Amino acid sequence: MSEDAQDPEVQKQLVNITTQFGLTQFHEEPTRENNLLDLVFTTNPSLMKTSTNIPGISDHAIIITDTDIKPFYYKSNPRKVYTWARANWDEVNKDLDSLLSQISNSIQNNQNVNEAWLMFKKHLFASLDKNIPSKIVKSNNRLPWITQKIKKMLKKKQNLYNQAKRTKSWTNYRHFQKTCKREIRKAENNYINNAIIEGMNKNNTKPFWNTNQTSDNLSRHDILAWLNDSIQTNYSKIEELCTGAAYCQFMDILFPGTVQLKKVKFNTKLEHEYIQNFKLLQNAFKKSQTDKVIPVDRLVKGRFQDNFEFVQWFKRFFDANYQGNEYDAVAARDGQQVGATTKPTNRVSPAVKKPPPQRQPVSVASNTKSPSQLKPTTQRTVNNNSVGGAGDSGKVEELKQQLNEMRLTIEGLEKERDFYFGKLRDIEITCQEYEQENLPALKSVCDILYQTEDGFAPPEDEVLVDNGEEEEY
Repeated sequence: MSEDAQDPEVQKQLVNITTQFGLTQFHEEPTRENNLLDLVFTTNPSLMKTSTNIPGISDHAIIITDTDIKPFYYKSNPRKVYTWARANWDEVNKDLDSLLSQISNSIQNNQNVNEAWLMFKKHLFASLDKNIPSKIVKSNNRLPWITQKIKKMLKKKQNLYNQAKRTKSWTNYRHFQKTCKREIRKAENNYINNAIIEGMNKNNTKPFWNTNQTSDNLSRHDILAWLNDSIQTNYSKIEELCTGAAYCQFMDILFPGTVQLKKVKFNTKLEHEYIQNFKLLQNAFKKSQTDKVIPVDRLVKGRFQDNFEFVQWFKRFFDANYQGNEYDAVAARDGQQVGATTKPTNRVSPAVKKPPPQRQPVSVASNTKSPSQLKPTTQRTVNNNSVGGAGDSGKVEELKQQLNEMRLTIEGLEKERDFYFGKLRDIEITCQEYEQENLPALKSVCDILYQTEDGFAPPEDEVLVDNGEEEEY
């Protein structure tokens, strides 16, 4: 932003929009004299390759941006087409005159306008079907890169499927299925690249736009089907992805060796283990040079919207980087079953709620005792009174009241703990964003975050992040 700008409010609004939607400005070359006026925004910088200028027809340069994305192809449905040149218009006019009389009578009889419209529509199309010849037109939905060689492979794959279904032996089928996917992806990429090159040579943009169609985000059912088919899981809800385990396995598919799967907790029900899984994922992003900060504090809460937005991004990231390599997901995680059968929970405790809005310890009522005060009182009451006396009911009520006070105190401490833990997590994410700048103050903060005390031993297989490396304790 320029300090002496004439429209600072407009510039602030642009910055706010980019921050709100997580946009990154990728283009760096000036587009008009020495000013960068034309911008390229993206939500996923890892898919961007290059962005350069070429001379334009105006005083602004033309931006050429190369991105690594996969096109989506829409399949056209068959449709009915009337042969208007052979229509019997006399009969059509007679039918319309009769229809007009019927509608006039219905309106005079106070018929609902919607019912009158449905009557008109029904009789009109009935007259057209009766008096005008028609035919069903089907679009050519054949994929142009499916060659005869690939067709033979698909036929062989179907035969192997039928054989596997009879014999219950799926090894050969799955192996050949992966081979088919790899060949189809390779043929598609070659076809698109050749179409773009041909269009540039002949100054014809039609081949490019035929292969470049916009696509909406997949539905939750499509995402779940993709997850379960790709890594052999049994997920039934998007919320189950809050563990982070599925993403770790996908990174092992895309970039082998970036994730140690033996450290991934696939069937965990504890929130702190969810966080450890996402730490492994963040480390894998760094090793693969993927510029993406994971919103761990939102994902681990198990809310649908947060997890659905992240998995939508991850699906596009996977499609852009997957090379069709063979991968046995079940064997890679030592045969662990993942998904609905494990019934994972989203949070550690239902009593832990959102952190308080202020950085103040949660206070309790003035007559509320601390845990250290409640314990001896409870012991004295139990020891000095035998069960079965006349005052038992009063003592039970007193114990219940003390128990409720302890529960309130514990809940307050849990809220306070989660509040400050969230702040520490925000500090950790900020440190990771600027880790490559090697700032002394930043290194000191990281040392404080990850230091341990005498007598403290981290749980087995936990991972601490230090300069992008993993240390096992």
